[in-house]
Amino acid sequence: MTRHPKLAILPAQRLLLVFVGSALAAACSAVLPANTSSPIASPTREPSQSPGATEPRSPDGTPPSALPALTQTYTSAIHGYSVGYAVGWTITPASGPWPTGAVLSHGDPRLDSITGSAPTGVLRFVAASQPVEAGVTNEAFAGVAGSFTCEAGDRLPAPVRIDNVDGLVTLDGCPSRAELGGLIYDVVVVASGRGYDFTIDGAVTAADAAAWLATIRLTPSTAVDATPDTSASP
Repeated sequence: MTRHPKLAILPAQRLLLVFVGSALAAACSAVLPANTSSPIASPTREPSQSPGATEPRSPDGTPPSALPALTQTYTSAIHGYSVGYAVGWTITPASGPWPTGAVLSHGDPRLDSITGSAPTGVLRFVAASQPVEAGVTNEAFAGVAGSFTCEAGDRLPAPVRIDNVDGLVTLDGCPSRAELGGLIYDVVVVASGRGYDFTIDGAVTAADAAAWLATIRLTPSTAVDATPDTSASP
């Protein structure tokens, strides 16, 4: 490999370089305003977060629920279950059973309804149940309960179980079309010959919905079924 010879700098050339360097420095001072930063800034440090600023999370990594303590228990006289709720929340019991073949929407008097408030706003729980034939799966019952679907958002932590029975999430944290707005969660579960549909909507998160669903206890034997309509029979 060929080496490049070193350049010898004569005294006169040193003086010329000094002069040129001084001139360039003066020119740069004239072009840049006194308070303008250099185009190549030194890297800045991101502000560090103190441990206390970190949002607390549950062991599964999800944020904790913001619901008030669900210290009260509502037992449905019609639909065969019980659920927790907070002091001061409003309960509207179902006026009657859920007839087979009927699709119930928010505001239907045959739904049990619990409405309350949390730091995030107003939220609501509604529920109903009906008898199902032997062998009916959660998927089959979901088609009976309703056909509305939407893209999942703030998802419930899986798996979802209602009173230790596997449930099926049909609406999973997507924007609600009901009057409360917010998000909506819907879970169906078949247990002991009965299909249940539980819906939570409003100012809720997945953590809130999961905490509320965890308070449900299923008691199918206490449910009241709709009386078959025999008016059309000959």
